[in-house]
Parts: sequence; C-alpha cells; structure tokens
Amino acid sequence: MNNNEIWDVTWEKIEVDGPRPFLEYKMSLLKPFLETDSPKHVLDVGCGDGFFTLKLLNLGYKVDATDVSPEAIKATERRIKRNNAPNINLYNENLLELNPPHKYDVIICLEVLEHIEDDLRVLKLFNSWLKKEGLLILSVPHRQDMWNYTDEIGGHYRRYSKEDLKNKLESAEFKVEDVFDYGFPIIRFFANRLCAPAEKMQKSKINPPKNNFLSRTASTIIQNACKIDTLFINKDHGIDIIAVSKKI
Repeated sequence: MNNNEIWDVTWEKIEVDGPRPFLEYKMSLLKPFLETDSPKHVLDVGCGDGFFTLKLLNLGYKVDATDVSPEAIKATERRIKRNNAPNINLYNENLLELNPPHKYDVIICLEVLEHIEDDLRVLKLFNSWLKKEGLLILSVPHRQDMWNYTDEIGGHYRRYSKEDLKNKLESAEFKVEDVFDYGFPIIRFFANRLCAPAEKMQKSKINPPKNNFLSRTASTIIQNACKIDTLFINKDHGIDIIAVSKKI
C-alpha cells in the first residue's frame, strides 16, 4: 500500500465525530490568530476529514477547502452534513493544479507542507492566492532529529527547524508575525512513544478514533493533560511548529 492509498483508507474509515484531543489543543493555539469581528474568506488546505474546516465555519468564516484525497473530501462532506454547517466549496485537487476563483483573507495549511517536495513553490502559490496583507497560518513537524516511522508512513519529505521555515516564508515574500514550537512533553510522548510504534507494528496509519464513552472520557483527560505543554511552548522541545505570516 503506497502513501496515497494509506491516506485514502484512513479518511474512508475515520469516524467523523470521534474525539480528537490533540487537534482540540492545536485549535486552542490557533484560535487567537483566527478570531475576527467581520466575516472573512479562508482556504483550508489539506482539509483531511474537515475537523478544522468545521471549526472555521463555527468561527464565522466563509470557507473553501481542498484535499488531494477524494476520501478526505467525502469525510469533510460527512462532517459538514452531520453538523448542519453551511455549504462550502470543496476542491479535490493537487495543490499545484488548483486555480482558486478568488483571493483569500486567510489560508490555513496544517501538516501539509512536509508532504510536498517543492515546498517553496507552494508557499509562493499561497502568496499569490492571498489578498493584500492576507494571513498564512501553517503548522509543520518540528526538528529533523525527531524523524520516526510516522514521517515515513505519512510520506513526509522533511521536518522543519523554525529558522528554516522562517527563511522559506521570507523567500516567498511573507512577513513572519509569529513562529513557535509546541507539543512537549505530553503530545511528544504520545506521538513518539505510543503512536509511532503502534503504526509501525500495523504497518499503516489507519487508526481512526472511536466515539464511545471510554474514548470520550480518555479524550477529556488527554486534552486537559495537554495544557501542561503550554508551559513549554517555544522551548525548542515541541513536536510541531506553528507559523503565522502576512503577505507583504
């Protein structure tokens, strides 16, 4: 099974409303940059099963979303439908072939850039799709020395240092407003000590969350435990980087 097939099967089998404690924590870090007094138009790049797509809709954004996986688009449609959210524009296209019909106030691209060989080319495309002073919000995996089986099975080309990401954003004519690492010690423990070995054992990334009482209870406990990670933000131990940049 190749990387694209693994992701297609993952999105096909995912239980849309299952608890997602790590994504909920990430959303808490992103929310201050996304809160707005007036409706804005956002492009959700690599929307996956639509978790963040729905969050953006609930924040009052007009949302377009794209993913290269047809099963991801179907999963996003299921999430939107089950939550009675407004209709959105969905694009099942490769980023390099996408031609948006308009420019955006915000582009959000979470855990996607590492999957793309020519990441600088994509950053320049994002710049061209944004309105003047539009915002680009990225998250990428941090530190090449943390490379593990999850990166291999996920089809990653690289992990990033904060300096490398800043340099690439500046080369694509963005002004970096904020960049920080997060996800230590709780998220890093789960990712490196539990998730990566489990995925290696089953030789796939297919581990959809269940939506039952036990899973929801465990999710609440883990989500609260993640608050410990807030004490260590930008200490260079985090497993992920968030970068917020403005089009120059």
